[in-house]
Amino acid sequence: MNQKSGGKVAFDLLEKKFVFIVSRVFFWILCGAASLMLIAAIVVLLVNLVPAVKQKVAAPRTPAEASVSMAEVERALAPTPPPEERTAQTSRPEPAESRTKLPEATKPVASRDTTDPVLRAKIDTLRALFPADKYKWESVYGKRPARTDYWGRVLEWEYPVSRGLEYTLGRVLSLYKESSARVKVVEEATAIIAKTDVDKRGEAFLAYSEIRRDREMERQRQIDALQSEYRVKQANAEARYATEKAKKSSGAMGALRYAGAAFTGIALIGLFLCFLAVERNTRMLQEVLEKERTQ
Repeated sequence: MNQKSGGKVAFDLLEKKFVFIVSRVFFWILCGAASLMLIAAIVVLLVNLVPAVKQKVAAPRTPAEASVSMAEVERALAPTPPPEERTAQTSRPEPAESRTKLPEATKPVASRDTTDPVLRAKIDTLRALFPADKYKWESVYGKRPARTDYWGRVLEWEYPVSRGLEYTLGRVLSLYKESSARVKVVEEATAIIAKTDVDKRGEAFLAYSEIRRDREMERQRQIDALQSEYRVKQANAEARYATEKAKKSSGAMGALRYAGAAFTGIALIGLFLCFLAVERNTRMLQEVLEKERTQ
């Protein structure tokens, strides 16, 4: 009996001095780590719950509208300098558009092709500045084979036989889609031609149309380049937004998993210690009941 009592005393001392002390230390260490993980998971979850922000891409500024002055037309009509003076001047490359011929069957916008009454009235005003006995306004179109295939079949018939000034005007107006822009071009041309001598109006109108076309086509190239750059920036912004949104969604799910694991760890550790306490209290209660029965 004494040996049995001594064994119980030794077990109680081992349980008090080692098992419970180690269990408490183990509990606080694991609970501290789990608590830190839980706090970190909550912080990460809150950060990832903030919605992703799409980067705004500023729309490009449209280049200024092209314009031609009377002085520029006069410089274009100025006499060509002698050969020795031309060689001394800095050579200027010929615009690509001036080297490119339009297809023969192309019919630019002309006065009879427009349905805008304001534009038709402006074109009629411009046309009145060119006397019929000196200048030909309307183009004469004929119908003859202009292009055939290998077997001789006609692919295209209509083409300008004799081009008038309306063809020159149409080449300029064909660069513009809005009727208001076309009206502005006709008004500008009318103002310049009205200040030009009657005998030089044909040459002045041709010079004006070439200058205006070159500038507008350069402006269109700039607009296309800006729009292309804008589309690339917008696509990059969309890609970054999608990536950030996916990262936030993945981070939020990961934070929820870590928070659940930390909470589960704390609960399991607490349940384990409760089990130890219940088991010890049960033994103590049994010992008390046995003593009462033996007395």
